[in-house]
Amino acid sequence: MRRLELGQEVRRRRESRGWTIAELAALADISGATLSDIENGVTTSPHRPTLRGLARAFDCTIEELTGGEPKPVANPAGPEEIQLLESYRALNQERRAAVRQVMEGLLRLQRESQSGR
Repeated sequence: MRRLELGQEVRRRRESRGWTIAELAALADISGATLSDIENGVTTSPHRPTLRGLARAFDCTIEELTGGEPKPVANPAGPEEIQLLESYRALNQERRAAVRQVMEGLLRLQRESQSGR
């Protein structure tokens, strides 16, 4: 997908949800200026974290958003992971953000304990 097409897709998805640029930017954890540049085709190569944030906000993959080929899954999800993902998808955006914060905190604690802090 060309970048202008990416911008059009982002705008289409945003408007179909009734979100303003500011609302989507907050959900995707990017600036409104960055989002505007993407929608208007000014930004030709959005950074991976920017694409990741947009995909998260739209509850899709980066590949679905950009029209790219999905990456092969190395380890398919087991029943527990599938149940966790289904539960996550049932949450609203605010609660999803809370879950992500908890996960990030747990991962940080795990890394700290593994490094001997």
